[in-house]
Amino acid sequence: SPALRKEFLRRAFEHGLLILGSGELSIRFRPTLDVSRERIEEAVSIIERVLKEMTA
Repeated sequence: SPALRKEFLRRAFEHGLLILGSGELSIRFRPTLDVSRERIEEAVSIIERVLKEMTA
């Protein structure tokens, strides 16, 4: 739902990850072309943490 997406984006931002919405229900993850593997792993870790928080 749009409300869940909004909450996900807010929590991700609080953890230091900027993710944008796309359409009404989707999120957009668009790192720079020169992003390191470590930064991708950090972003995925934050996404996992936020999802766990929201389903706990």
